[in-house]
Amino acid sequence: MVRTSYRLAAVIGGISLTVGCVMLAVLEPAHGLAWATTGSFVIGIGMGFCITAFVVSIQARQRRLGSARRGNFVVHVHADRRAVGRSGRVRAVLNFDLYRRAPEAGDLVNRLLDPGLRRSLAAGELAYLSDVIAASLHLVFVLACVAAAVTLVVAWAFRRRSVRPGP
Repeated sequence: MVRTSYRLAAVIGGISLTVGCVMLAVLEPAHGLAWATTGSFVIGIGMGFCITAFVVSIQARQRRLGSARRGNFVVHVHADRRAVGRSGRVRAVLNFDLYRRAPEAGDLVNRLLDPGLRRSLAAGELAYLSDVIAASLHLVFVLACVAAAVTLVVAWAFRRRSVRPGP
């Protein structure tokens, strides 16, 4: 960012987020674990670029320096609570879509996710629940694509301004 601009770092991050989310949205069993791992890795790179660009761009404006530092502190102090909140929202979307697709499958999903209880499911139930969960996860990944695209639009709207190194 010192040599280029906040905007470039944020756009690179937005592109990485979008590419990683699209990789997960088109994920199929045939792609394998490497595909899912790569998609998650690309999302992580995008988050690193975006978060850094957004925080540094705020901190660089002297009249907002205190707010940016305080906000950054709050983010770090409450990172665990935020992670729980994000996972709660993802879980809510996933559960809503699972119930929409298979309202009768409530307890069966819990049995599917417990390795000990999974053995008690018939092969047909196991295949059906796996398909329902895969379809619901697909919705979560599609919504993540939308959020990543919004991040890219916000990054693109940044002013072209470079970071001036301090003394």
